[in-house]
Amino acid sequence: MTPSPHNNKKPLMHDMVVKKTASSGVSKPGAHIPIRRVAPKKEEEPKVSFAEKQEDFSAPVSVVKTEAHTVKADSFFAKMKPAHTQKSFKPKTTKRKRSEPQGNGTRRWYGTRPFFILYGVLAFTLFLLIVDMMSGVTVAVTPHQEFFNIDTLVKFSASESTGARVETVHLEETIEGRAETQGEKDVEEKASGKLTIYNEFSSDPQVLVRRTRFETEDGKIYRIAEQVTVPGANVKDGTIEASSIEVIVYADEPGEEYNIGPAEFTIPGFKGSPRFDKFYARSFAGMTGGFKGKTRVVTEKDAADLSSSLQTQLSEELKRQATNELPEGLLIPAGASRITTIAKDFSADIGKPADQLTLNMSLRLDGLAVSFETIEAEIINKYLAKDDTDPEAFDIVNVHDLSYSTEDVDFDAGTMTLRIQGLAHVAWHIDYDGLTSALAHADYRKQVRIFSQYASIEEAAISFFPSWWRVFPNNTDKIIIERRLFDSP
Repeated sequence: MTPSPHNNKKPLMHDMVVKKTASSGVSKPGAHIPIRRVAPKKEEEPKVSFAEKQEDFSAPVSVVKTEAHTVKADSFFAKMKPAHTQKSFKPKTTKRKRSEPQGNGTRRWYGTRPFFILYGVLAFTLFLLIVDMMSGVTVAVTPHQEFFNIDTLVKFSASESTGARVETVHLEETIEGRAETQGEKDVEEKASGKLTIYNEFSSDPQVLVRRTRFETEDGKIYRIAEQVTVPGANVKDGTIEASSIEVIVYADEPGEEYNIGPAEFTIPGFKGSPRFDKFYARSFAGMTGGFKGKTRVVTEKDAADLSSSLQTQLSEELKRQATNELPEGLLIPAGASRITTIAKDFSADIGKPADQLTLNMSLRLDGLAVSFETIEAEIINKYLAKDDTDPEAFDIVNVHDLSYSTEDVDFDAGTMTLRIQGLAHVAWHIDYDGLTSALAHADYRKQVRIFSQYASIEEAAISFFPSWWRVFPNNTDKIIIERRLFDSP
């Protein structure tokens, strides 16, 4: 197998190095030694009275100049800059007294400085807790991967002893449809319906021969098609309870005038005998179907078109169910299913009068399904699991995208041969649950060492959220592992 070109591993996490710069004390230039000035004692002036001062106030006053410093001090101050010899005048300010609150004279506790510090600490702690709750890590892992072409045949069977396991699928659906009839011809149809015959004459059975007549009050005649036997009446304590039998009768003549509602019937053949009043009949649903003239009828094309349309609709519905309702991970390959007709019931026969033709149809789908897990295992065992290599060390990541076709399908025996073709994409398996747990329980900033323990990992990239929150969570729910796969060889 050709190794993957992605072998250049980059560091996943970078330790932050905080550089510290030592500060050194530097003496400021311009320091000087304060010089004490010594002024000579002033000579006492003669005391002058207030009146004398008033007289001489406008006269010039002589000022005696004295020496204030030594020669050495003069040379020092001469060298100093004017900025060091002069000081700016600053007026004296007094601190403004804080006005005390009126009332009892006590200050509010939450307005003092210690509580402002407490508020800040609590707010900062709350902020850290919220960020920690919302934070997370996404680890994008790229496993070792390879591509290779496959073309193989695998036999599947419902019996585990004869091949890979196959599952049988059975679905049934019923549909009803109708269509306008297109045929037309001259028709003569006799009305028909059910008739109940009663016997109140005796306990002996009474045989009515084929084509026995039954007459309505207005003289319409209907006949039975076959011979029937009316059971004898029940006699209890001298009282006769009538017995009955239900038969189908047909009008004596075609035509719509024989289409009647519920009616009472007599048997003309018993007229003039005691049986005439004791044998009678009733129709509870009436007589229908009588017709004479040109009408629309059912043709073979009407029946064929309706049957084909309903079968197409129902077949598509069964295939949709087989695809959507099939358990996840199973596949019915093309050619591994068949549809058969269970029942087909038309409302009218071909050639019979009808304005509309109705059809009830039931279909059945039989299919053979195989699991992608079984297909993946067969590919790995044939192409990868060699030299005692663990088959679970590989994943066929595009097993759903390979080409499948069936050969030698036997639905009754539940067997088939499946041809598998295509470019297989295999990725070395990684225990993602174990990796997540190891990352969550690793010591601080030692997660990088975890990846080196997995030989099947080509590279990994860690993304923090928020990006400035570089704290690796110890909760596995906050660690998301994503598998990165190559699009092509």
